[in-house]
Amino acid sequence: MLEPDVRLSSFSKALIQDLGGNATTCNTVFTQFACDRLLSRHRKKMAYESVDLTCKTMNAFASFNESRKSVTLNLHDDIKTEARHFIRKTLENYTRSQDSRMIQEPLSLPHFFDLWKFGPGASFKIYGSHPVAKIRQKWTCTRRALPLISKIRSLSPSLQSFDARKGVVGLKTVRGSRLGTVRKNEETDRTIGTEPLGNMCGQLAAGIYLERALCFAGLDISTQQNYNKLLAYYGSVNGTLCTIDLKNASDCITTALVRTLFPTEWYFLLTGLRSPEIRIGKEWHELNMMSTMGNGFTFPMMTLILLALVYANARVFHNGKSYVDYLNIGVYGDDIICPTSQSDTLFTVLQSAGFIINHDKSYVSGSFRESCGGDYYSGVDVTPFYIKSLSDDSAIYVAINAVLDWSVRHNFALHNCLRLLLSYIARPYFVPEYENVDSGIRCTFGKRRYKYLKRIVRGFKTPYNDHFLAALAVEGFVVSTNDSCKYTGQTRGFFIPRDDKRWSSDDTISDRNRYYFTSGNRRIPKGNYDGRCGFSYSERASRMRDFLVKLHTE
Repeated sequence: MLEPDVRLSSFSKALIQDLGGNATTCNTVFTQFACDRLLSRHRKKMAYESVDLTCKTMNAFASFNESRKSVTLNLHDDIKTEARHFIRKTLENYTRSQDSRMIQEPLSLPHFFDLWKFGPGASFKIYGSHPVAKIRQKWTCTRRALPLISKIRSLSPSLQSFDARKGVVGLKTVRGSRLGTVRKNEETDRTIGTEPLGNMCGQLAAGIYLERALCFAGLDISTQQNYNKLLAYYGSVNGTLCTIDLKNASDCITTALVRTLFPTEWYFLLTGLRSPEIRIGKEWHELNMMSTMGNGFTFPMMTLILLALVYANARVFHNGKSYVDYLNIGVYGDDIICPTSQSDTLFTVLQSAGFIINHDKSYVSGSFRESCGGDYYSGVDVTPFYIKSLSDDSAIYVAINAVLDWSVRHNFALHNCLRLLLSYIARPYFVPEYENVDSGIRCTFGKRRYKYLKRIVRGFKTPYNDHFLAALAVEGFVVSTNDSCKYTGQTRGFFIPRDDKRWSSDDTISDRNRYYFTSGNRRIPKGNYDGRCGFSYSERASRMRDFLVKLHTE
């Protein structure tokens, strides 16, 4: 077993020791519930490096994908009518706001072509995840997406001139996407589809279009998580709102459901951009779901579909309003909040659309509600903290600060956990309360001139005489340097790669040893003598944090 795994296992044992006797030490029912919640959920995101779950996860995905063949829709006719009307009006209203001439038109292709962009991750049959690498290679795309992606390239002067100079079309066709996995927890990995680059550019354009349409209809995905948490809080107080969670929601959306609910123009656009096949290991499989996570439009499409079904359920079965009542309804991906009185019929509607209700994480009765990472019991925040890794000092500092925050919030000190985490650091840094959680232990008794852990990210020069240097600079992907290329005498660009991936085999733009940690020195600003930050913690919280830190470090 690797050392980081040993640390995670030791931390889990220490936490169980701290929480094992909470029945006699907890002074309130809320602290008791918070301890029980933390005890049952603390291993949720622990990423054990020595555990290989890839094969198991891929086999499970292949089986689930095969099961989607037999799924049939049993939506009530009135539900289909109301949901289809809601989606169409949402898209029409946004489209008209962009072009006043497009009355009752759900899709503006000129606007769609203006929204394309590169995604942050890897692409199928493409070396590298940074735009500096992606833009210089032939874009991969599926055969059905070829006309759309060709149009995207033809509308870009930089891409068009690059293709003309090379004398080739900068596209190559592939069969579909590749299934990959990312670590979720000790029991399972999360599947993600690595899409062809051209498809991803179009998918992101469609996704942005849908996000803006949702925002135009009153649901802003960028802020909806916090709003869902607020609704979950109210639901835990008065019980009038329930929280609903779905299993594998993105994988449950079939092409038949999209064809039923979306306007024809959008159905052909989305199916043209999706990958019809997916490679699992070395074998190709027909994709029986609309899209996987990793597809650029999956999340906003799922949010719009579920919001439409929640709206239709309220209209048809509960004499609902002719608009979405956002005071009682919240949808963020597969996290759904609706009035408790509407939950029974909504369960039926969702199941008839092909979704699977996760009853273990759906809360209709009682005093507990959970949504978007916020857990509430009778109005008290009982959200547990999650430790993903203890592989380096920065991760250990994150864990220490998380343990301190939870201890202060619930007035229940986790002494064994703190003692263990501090033993992993030879010489801890004590930083002001406003510093980043990975830079040191937040407290108010540090020195005026203090040391902190900082991440140094290495930048890399772009290839010399790069055709796209100006375009990349305009978009902010590269910055200029004073260094000149020894071959051409031209100034070279400078870019910072992503932190978590090694993406290029090209030595000229390699990002090996992307970042490392080192100690930095700062001084507490004049007038702030103890590093206290009133925006971060109350005076009581600061005193208790300081007491716990001193108790285990002095």
